[in-house]
Amino acid sequence: MERAEVPVDSITDLFVTHAHTDHLQGCVWMMRMALQFKHHLHIWSHSKVIRLLSSICRETLPPKEADGIGSIVELHCLESGEHFSVGNIQLTCFDIYSTKEPQFGFQALMPDSKKLCCLGDEPYCEQNAIYAEKCGLAYE
Repeated sequence: MERAEVPVDSITDLFVTHAHTDHLQGCVWMMRMALQFKHHLHIWSHSKVIRLLSSICRETLPPKEADGIGSIVELHCLESGEHFSVGNIQLTCFDIYSTKEPQFGFQALMPDSKKLCCLGDEPYCEQNAIYAEKCGLAYE
């Protein structure tokens, strides 16, 4: 983030696709920074990710910081197909049908009506065509 010149406090929302350690560890660090500096942060994902992030942080962070989970850092548990908004961006999360680990992708409808699609980090699954079609950008 430093090299990209993105200040930590400029990030207000994270969408976490799945519970692999390379994804969770960065989220735990972001949660700690938000809790320590009282910077409001929303984290969006499926139940396994939310449960693990809450548990890891409550067990490893000082109680004074961990007490901010739910107020300073808000964890949002999503179901496949659920819609939510981040600012003026409308998002839909969906199951990518991973055989290894529960994993969500998301489709974002931008204010200019362009669509962005994140397909997680597994190969494209034809069952997700409804989310990937007509997207200006699609990421795997």
